[in-house]
Amino acid sequence: MYKTMEKTREIYSLLQDDLSKEVFKARLAFDLEPTMTNAMNLLLLNQDLSRGQAAEVRDWKKTLQVIKKENKNLAIYGAGGCGKQAARTLFDDNIEFYGFCGRKGPEGYSNGMLMGKPVISPQYLLEHKSDFYVMICTTSFSEIMDVLNAGNFPQEYILRWE
Repeated sequence: MYKTMEKTREIYSLLQDDLSKEVFKARLAFDLEPTMTNAMNLLLLNQDLSRGQAAEVRDWKKTLQVIKKENKNLAIYGAGGCGKQAARTLFDDNIEFYGFCGRKGPEGYSNGMLMGKPVISPQYLLEHKSDFYVMICTTSFSEIMDVLNAGNFPQEYILRWE
């Protein structure tokens, strides 16, 4: 363990600018504790983010508070690898969410559950759109947006996990 820390300090000392050092520390924090907070802190150091994108990242916590205040549910749209990673991150940050939305619906999962959370179908989500915010977490983003737009899902209730 000591050798690992010694090597980490050595690498850090070789970084030549403040931004590189901040990114290094933020990445270590995320690797040690992959929480939403640490992910957002790392994202905010990305120099390629536009002001609007940076504002979206900062607004995540506010959006989660709004969801709770409005007594709405947060569903992760995507029950594959990305959705599971998002769920683990939310779990690690103690952020409550309803469950998952997946193409197969509950029938595709043991007891209709994934990671201890219910899985709903896109049809169910659209039938109950006033009850949900949805966080899209899949590589098929445009396909999912087409489904949500066709079902008149409110745009302000759609979040994107990246």
